Amino acid sequence: MNTFPTHSLLILLFSVPTHPPTGTVIATGADDAKVKLWSAGSGFCFVTLSDHAAPVTAVCFGPASGRVLLSASLDGTVRAYDLLRYKNFRTLTSDPQAASPAQ
Repeated sequence: MNTFPTHSLLILLFSVPTHPPTGTVIATGADDAKVKLWSAGSGFCFVTLSDHAAPVTAVCFGPASGRVLLSASLDGTVRAYDLLRYKNFRTLTSDPQAASPAQ
């Protein structure tokens, strides 16, 4: 069993793709607002994605052969990452009016 050096705060969740392109990759999201990608074989964190401004609440690999990762955060965004380039290619934001109580 491998032990992974972790995020600076509590790890909230992780995801493993059902059809990884090569090897097995684990994605984690945490209170430190970071998403990290890990090699399950070596235990090495090979990418840290720091686009969120608040704790990450969900991570999920997309159905496209594990080449897309989605993450959600308390900053009100859902981000889509290209796992070939390790770049955020789409950001969805919540409507601030929808989150406020009705008046």
